[in-house]
Amino acid sequence: MVGAILITIQIRSNLKHLKLLQIGNSARAILKEKEPTGGSVIINNKRYPEYKYTFEFSYRDDYKNGIFQAICKTHLAELVLFDRYDPKINIVYDAMPNAPLINSEGKIMPALAIKLLGLIIPFLTILGNFIYIIFSLM
Repeated sequence: MVGAILITIQIRSNLKHLKLLQIGNSARAILKEKEPTGGSVIINNKRYPEYKYTFEFSYRDDYKNGIFQAICKTHLAELVLFDRYDPKINIVYDAMPNAPLINSEGKIMPALAIKLLGLIIPFLTILGNFIYIIFSLM
């Protein structure tokens, strides 16, 4: 049950990101504020300090008009994805977990099939627990 709850929470979070990828727009944002978080990330055995970035981007259409903010904690960021119906819902692209690659034309590249291999162990674990529960109830 704990595993199912954790998976459900993660799926809900990822569905928000998928929604932004499906219906969202992108904008180049201007860095307005940079604060150290006190944390760090290690990439290729090199430690980088982690910062909290506040970006501002403007958006204007028939329904929304204004300047909006996107906040993330990362060592590198620049592109913001936002919901065109509610630009307050946004994420800095570089802070999106498992973000798809974007080519030089700005199109999202299809995911590699090998990424599915990472789902095999959780799927087999859930399947095994489900089978155990069914047989223990009989």
